[in-house]
Amino acid sequence: MRVWDAATGKELATLTGHTGGVHCITISPDGKYLATGGDDKVVIVWNLTNNERVYSLGELDDVITSISFSPDAKRLVATYMSDTATIWDMRRASRSIDTRPPRQRSSR
Repeated sequence: MRVWDAATGKELATLTGHTGGVHCITISPDGKYLATGGDDKVVIVWNLTNNERVYSLGELDDVITSISFSPDAKRLVATYMSDTATIWDMRRASRSIDTRPPRQRSSR
């Protein structure tokens, strides 16, 4: 993935790490971090100051369809194709909440 300066059009960095297509990106509210997710079921968090990988949040449930930082950048939520979501504690790089859709009852 390439990072460009929107004002000058100059390429600032090439970030490598995903093994599949990247479907979503988000920048933390303070502009310090970039998170990416996609086909490889991994969220990668990058430090935009030095363009280094901070975390690889792997072993996820499914293809990642969206990611977003909380307003204070202390949490990151990832949603999946399977209608599930995980909220990550960014201070510890650990899962804090997993959600699952309610099970459908059989109509017998």
